[in-house]
Amino acid sequence: MAKNDDLIQLNRAHFDERSNEYDESIFVRWRNNRQQVEDILSLMAVSGPPAGRVLELGVGTGSLAARILEMFPSATLVGWDLSEGMLDQAREKLRPYGSRAELLRQDLATELPAGQYEMIVSSNTVHHLPHKEQPRLFQRLYALLNPGGRIVIGDRVDPDTGALSEMYERLRRRDIEAQGLDMKEYDERMANHEHVGASMSGYPKYIQWMQKAGFANVDCVWKRLGMAIIYGERS
Repeated sequence: MAKNDDLIQLNRAHFDERSNEYDESIFVRWRNNRQQVEDILSLMAVSGPPAGRVLELGVGTGSLAARILEMFPSATLVGWDLSEGMLDQAREKLRPYGSRAELLRQDLATELPAGQYEMIVSSNTVHHLPHKEQPRLFQRLYALLNPGGRIVIGDRVDPDTGALSEMYERLRRRDIEAQGLDMKEYDERMANHEHVGASMSGYPKYIQWMQKAGFANVDCVWKRLGMAIIYGERS
C-alpha cells in the first residue's frame, strides 16, 4: 500500500508543478498526441454522439473536455483528476460551459465519481495507475456505464519487445524533429518523466482487461508508436 501511495503522491506533485505550463509542453504540441485527441472525438461522434453524462478520467487542464462540450451540446461532463493544479486550469477553461461541467479531485485507484454515465473517455491517464489496479479499474468502470454505454480509452502503451521500444524512440525523435519542436526540451521532459510514476502495459492487455470486465465490441481502433485508443461497449 505504501508503494501505491508513493506513486500517487509522485504523480500529484509532478502535475501540480507542471500545470501552468502543461498546455505548452512538447508532448501536447506533438502531432501524435493531437491525432489521438482528434480520433477520440471522432470515435465518440460515430459511435453515437453523447447526449447525456460523460465521465472523463484525468481531465487535466480541460482541453479535451472543452472540445467534448463544444462538439456535443446536449452532453454534460464530469471530469476527474488527481492534481489540484490541473483542475485549477480546467476550471478556467471550462467556465464558459457553466453547470454542464463538474470537476472533482479524486484518486482513481481508490474512488470514482458516483452516478451512471453514457460514455467514459480518457487520454493518457490509465498508465499512471499501479499495474495491479489497472485490470480492476475496467471492472469498476463497467458498473458506471448505462446499458449501451461506450468507453474510449487513449493511453501510452508499451511495445512487446525492447528492440521495438528502441525503434519507436528513434521514430519519435525523428517525428518531433520534423515538426520543428525543440529536441532539448524533449530530452529534458523524457528525463523528468523517468521520475514520474508510470506503469505502462501493451495494448493487448487493455483489450483483455476490458473483455474480462464484460465489455463487448472491444478493439484497438488506433495505434501509432507508443500510443493507442481502445474502444468498448456495455451490452
